Amino acid sequence: MERSPLTLAETGVDTLAPAAGSLALTETPPAVQQPDPELVMTSCANCGARMLDRKCKLICACGYFLSCSDYY
Repeated sequence: MERSPLTLAETGVDTLAPAAGSLALTETPPAVQQPDPELVMTSCANCGARMLDRKCKLICACGYFLSCSDYY
């Protein structure tokens, strides 16, 4: 004797309900912290290290640099 497949009502599973731990549509996601603009500006685009401010230039130990005309 073969069993027929169970219907959704028989299983007690609601496929439209959000899974435990998931965000409902009415909840807002956690706030994303914006990076500090000064830290972003002084970070090396080549290696990510902090660049040193030397007069009109930002210089990195890896050899990468920005002159004052580059950051505008």
